[in-house]
Amino acid sequence: AMWISMTGLGIYGMQNGDYRLILYPLDYDGNVCGTDKGDIDMTNYPYLYYVNDYSGGVCVKECPKLEQLADPYTLVTYDGLFHVNGSFVTEKDIDMADYSTSNNT
Repeated sequence: AMWISMTGLGIYGMQNGDYRLILYPLDYDGNVCGTDKGDIDMTNYPYLYYVNDYSGGVCVKECPKLEQLADPYTLVTYDGLFHVNGSFVTEKDIDMADYSTSNNT
């Protein structure tokens, strides 16, 4: 009986749900990275870059490759990168999606 109910539940989930919500990362705004599900088309941004430990991250084209992992003068925010004097991380290092067209920000 257990196998039958699990199979029935799996079939129902495949027909009525979206498997991408389980397989792909979800950004802070409810967009699924690497897909067009959500307010913004994220097909070109398949990876999730965590902004902080509490509220998730933003979708990026590729994982940042930085020689120095810590830059105390650059802050990654949902509105882009925030720089002060002495920062070395640029928009080329972290190519994130444009969230300015989102309905939720």
